[in-house]
Amino acid sequence: MIESKELRIGNLVGMKTTELKEWIKNMELENIDNCFSVSSIDNVYTNCISNGLEFEVFSSDVEPIPLNEEWLVKFGFTEFYHKGLKGYISDKMELLYNLDSHQMYSYNEVNGSIWNLARCKHVHQLQNLYFALTGEELKIK
Repeated sequence: MIESKELRIGNLVGMKTTELKEWIKNMELENIDNCFSVSSIDNVYTNCISNGLEFEVFSSDVEPIPLNEEWLVKFGFTEFYHKGLKGYISDKMELLYNLDSHQMYSYNEVNGSIWNLARCKHVHQLQNLYFALTGEELKIK
């Protein structure tokens, strides 16, 4: 479960499997990923959009999407090595992400220095950090 105060409009979230299966069955949809865009939020309900359809679920049925290599690549990050440490660097700004520790760093390409920014274990946390730093939404490439 994600606390509603952690979410912003446009964040990508997942849904607990039982809720997702029930929704797919009721909507007679097939081949839908467990990835939904938040369209409105309150403490009880979260509205989500998928394949152009908007629906409302209990906020307690919304769950975070784990941040992994696949998601980083979707957001335009590329594999990068810094002092023997494998990470992923953003193509838009100097952000370095370590998949093992879930740490996000600010990376200075000129002198190779890094500064710890935050831990991001989930897609919505990366989206929120990116927006806080750039004022822009992190988009899937």
